[in-house]
Amino acid sequence: MLAIRTRMGLWLLLLLGVLQVGLASPIPQDDLLATAKVSSLSEMLQDENVAGYLQHWAQRKTKYRDQVAFLRTFFYRTHRKYLKQYVPYSSVQQTLANGSYDCVSGSALFAAFLQALEVPYEIRETGYHVFVMARLDNKYLLLESTDPSAGFVEDQQAIIHQVQQYIFDGLDAAMVSKPIHNTITLEQLEGLMYYNRALNYFQLRDRESAAYFLEHALARYDSPRIRAMSDLLKEHPEQVVITER
Repeated sequence: MLAIRTRMGLWLLLLLGVLQVGLASPIPQDDLLATAKVSSLSEMLQDENVAGYLQHWAQRKTKYRDQVAFLRTFFYRTHRKYLKQYVPYSSVQQTLANGSYDCVSGSALFAAFLQALEVPYEIRETGYHVFVMARLDNKYLLLESTDPSAGFVEDQQAIIHQVQQYIFDGLDAAMVSKPIHNTITLEQLEGLMYYNRALNYFQLRDRESAAYFLEHALARYDSPRIRAMSDLLKEHPEQVVITER
């Protein structure tokens, strides 16, 4: 359980979201998550073009003797094809539609693709970041979705250093007494994506939409930060707003 030193630390941890520091991003007119029905990630990945792309790579995978080389090629090709522009609070639906992504949606896309290709993987959550770790040939491989040029990390010592940096970066700023480093499921990662959407709507003063996405976030991932935000909204709905960095 996450322990918080101060109430201010709790506010900071909640309102910063998962690596979404800054002002709220305007909700685009074609926000594909702002619908009456929240579609699951698996439903989004049944898109005909995505299914064809994965089938192509599943066939290529069988032709590679070196599975690490396969995954390296797949990572960079996939990044160039789908992840075009870093935009905070992006959903996977927006990633597939227009190429906008952040660490949550980018990691969700790669995790879902690895699962479809039967590549062993883990999703890691820290206080401000989410990333994917694959495991091939008895070694870990870091897939950093926010780094299009050097996001595929193979060196084991470099991975250890990078993960430690993820865990402790910004820890003092949030004033939390215990670092966050969890292994989560794809469904729980979906929950974090909806949590970030809820945060963005909070910042834009649309509490009705924020409550809608927060409900879906909590249904997928009953985590301390999501539960705390839900409780704070119920207790002090008028206070959950960010107006400056």
